[in-house]
Amino acid sequence: METAGLWDVVIVGAGPAGSSAAHFLARAGVRALLLDKARFPRDKVCGDGCTPRTARMLERVGIRQQISASHQRIDQVYLVSPGGVVLHSPLPEQCFGGVGYAVPRFVLDNLLLQNALAGGAEFRPNTAIRSVSVEPGNVRLVTESGETILARVVIGCDGAYSTVRRAMGAEPNAGRHGAWAIRAYYEDVEIKNPRAFELCWDRELLPAYGWLFPVGPGKANVGLGIRADYLARMGRKLPELFGEYLARDPHIGAEVRGGRLVGKPRGHFLPMGTWHPRTYGERVLLAGDAAAFINPLTGEGIEFALESGELAAQTVQAALAGGDFSARGLSSYEGAWMEAFGHTLRVNGSLQWIFRFPRMVDRIFRVAGRNEAVKDELAELMVGQGRRLSAGLLWKLVWG
Repeated sequence: METAGLWDVVIVGAGPAGSSAAHFLARAGVRALLLDKARFPRDKVCGDGCTPRTARMLERVGIRQQISASHQRIDQVYLVSPGGVVLHSPLPEQCFGGVGYAVPRFVLDNLLLQNALAGGAEFRPNTAIRSVSVEPGNVRLVTESGETILARVVIGCDGAYSTVRRAMGAEPNAGRHGAWAIRAYYEDVEIKNPRAFELCWDRELLPAYGWLFPVGPGKANVGLGIRADYLARMGRKLPELFGEYLARDPHIGAEVRGGRLVGKPRGHFLPMGTWHPRTYGERVLLAGDAAAFINPLTGEGIEFALESGELAAQTVQAALAGGDFSARGLSSYEGAWMEAFGHTLRVNGSLQWIFRFPRMVDRIFRVAGRNEAVKDELAELMVGQGRRLSAGLLWKLVWG
């Protein structure tokens, strides 16, 4: 069975990247179809942290006011090094305004989708894609039910195990370029820093870290992330490590011990931004997790998903205007995302390497606790604003 007509754009995946692309395309009058294998609202395993950079994008797509009216405002970080050095600080105002939020993805992703639909995008849930093939004049998508959908161009926003990405010849990130994270919700928690993103680096699991993000009064998103190659070498199960981490941690673990676990912890794979497939091809673009746009140090990906969705939409609009859907015609997309956040991904990849060494992390936090300039630059790097490790920062870290 073939769907009648030829869509200008088909977007596979209705998470933040897909909904962002659909929003900006629909606003420009482009006929866009958004597909997802799930029915919304649906849960997505995530830390639920919306950084100030994410908040800026929520403003651009038009839902920040809804978020700020009903969800936890975050304007601080509470960081703990492997040796127990605490860095508790406001998010610098120069970091995209210094205000973020903690919003469950069950809520956030549905708000983003409904916003795109209100702007004119069309959506089909429960539509899993089996294959994607480029033909003369169009892209052919075949669903699991056997239906065929045709489009001038496709944007793959279908996550870490992207079907669109595989159709472009790229496998999922592996080894040191991937990570596993596990997340649980707790209620009745006495959260000591209700307006802070709390991150604690564990000496036994470096460069892994645990997190606690407040998502409401007495309710927290708690998790642990670890690089895939480290987990493989340990030969351990992630839920087992998570339980041991919470049992021994004097900060996050201590906070949740008096709380109540809601449901079961759930894990997911993160394609880290230390390696990317080619993000464009003939009539095809990749955005969000499908393109491995995830901060290698913090595991944050919502901000880059939203931004890459907008950049993909801009690239497609130019292609539609010029009638050029070749790989060369879409190649400007790679330059656009590299300029927007590629340098940030690269510098956080360098920081991830540094964070393998507990004494170095302790030293970084001690120096940042004494020096406002170091503290602000470190915060900028971690929330996705910093583009490089400055000579001044390195000098201060070396000499204290």
